[in-house]
Amino acid sequence: MNTPNEPKSLAAAWAKWVKDALRHAKKTRGLTRNKVAALISSVDGSGLSKLTGGGRELSATEVTEIARATGFPPPVDLVLVDVDIMTDFIPLKTGVAAGIWREESIAVSASPLRVHEFFEPAYAGLKQHARLIEDSHADLYAPKGFYVICVDYNQAKTSLNDGNIVVIERLRPGNGSDHLIESLIKEIARRDGEWFLDSLAINSAQIEPIPYSGDTDTLRIRDLVLAAYRPSPRA
Repeated sequence: MNTPNEPKSLAAAWAKWVKDALRHAKKTRGLTRNKVAALISSVDGSGLSKLTGGGRELSATEVTEIARATGFPPPVDLVLVDVDIMTDFIPLKTGVAAGIWREESIAVSASPLRVHEFFEPAYAGLKQHARLIEDSHADLYAPKGFYVICVDYNQAKTSLNDGNIVVIERLRPGNGSDHLIESLIKEIARRDGEWFLDSLAINSAQIEPIPYSGDTDTLRIRDLVLAAYRPSPRA
C-alpha cells in the first residue's frame, strides 16, 4: 500500500488525466465516453473505462488521440513516449513556435541534451535531433516546454503519409537568403484526394488547414516527429 508521502504511479496519474479529459468532453462538447471512443482508433469504450482505473501507462498515440477527441491537453508533468525508450544524447536544434521571425538557423545550441530517445526501428539508421516546443500551438500533441524527437523528413520518407506528425517551416525568400517566418508542428491529412497540414492546437477547429501539394519556396516539411517528451536535466 502506498504511504501518504509516496508519489502516485504514472499509471494512476494517467488515469486521473483520462477521467478529467472525459469530464471536459462531456461538459464542453456533450460527448459521452462511447462517443469519445468512436473518435479514436487506439482504444474502445471498454478500454477507456479500464484506463480510468489506473491499470497502466498510456502510449503517445493514445494520449494524442484522447487529447484531440476531448479537447483536453496532456499534462505537462507526464511524459509522452511509448514504452520502449532509452537514454541518449541528442543534439538540440531550433525550436518550433508560431509567429517567430529570424534568420534561418541550423542549430541554436551545439550543446547536447540528455533526453529519452524514442526507439523506432524504421528510422534506426537516421540521425535524430530534438526540438523545443516554444509556444502552445501544438497542445493536443505536446504542451509548450516539451521536446520532440525528429529525423529529417526527406531522409525518412519518400512520400506523404496520412497521420504523420511533422515540423513545417514557412520561409520568406529574398535578397539571396531565406528568412524563417514560423516553425510549427502539424499533422499531415488526406481528404477528398487532397493533402493538408492540420493544426494540433486546442482551438484547431478555428484554424484553417494548410493545403499542401509539395515543397515550395515558402513552405516545406523539415522533420518527421517520432515522439514527444518533457525536458530532462542537461548531463
